[in-house]
Amino acid sequence: MGFLLENPFILVVLIGIISSLFSKAKRGGNTGPVQQPGNVEPEPGPYADAGYEPEEKQAVPVQEAGRQTLESMESYYQERKVQAEERARRLSERQDLLERRVQNARNAAGKPEKSIKAEPAGRAAVNREKLADAIIWSEILGPPRSKNPRRLHRR
Repeated sequence: MGFLLENPFILVVLIGIISSLFSKAKRGGNTGPVQQPGNVEPEPGPYADAGYEPEEKQAVPVQEAGRQTLESMESYYQERKVQAEERARRLSERQDLLERRVQNARNAAGKPEKSIKAEPAGRAAVNREKLADAIIWSEILGPPRSKNPRRLHRR
């Protein structure tokens, strides 16, 4: 008993469980749906009393039905074949267009225009002002101070 009084969390949980049991007993115990004993008949359909009788379809001879099915399948096949051929034609046109673009790009890249004043590829004109500007921009565009604080707080 002393263990329960020393732990208030366990005490609160026990009080909650006991109060829920008493409130359930006060309401009458089982709160689930009440079912009446005995066999329950299913409700009749919407047209049971309306005098509705489903119409009987006329029987189609088997050969005629098979012929209709065969014709519909052939027409469906023909439609799909035409669609596939059209799609293949469009794709081949698109592929030809893309191949021409790639060829034009390769031709343009293969013949670079030479400038009158050629500089070495790895060296640019470097002077004192450009170096100073580069250092300033590297500080501006560098990582933020919050990522790398300069002053450490030691306590």
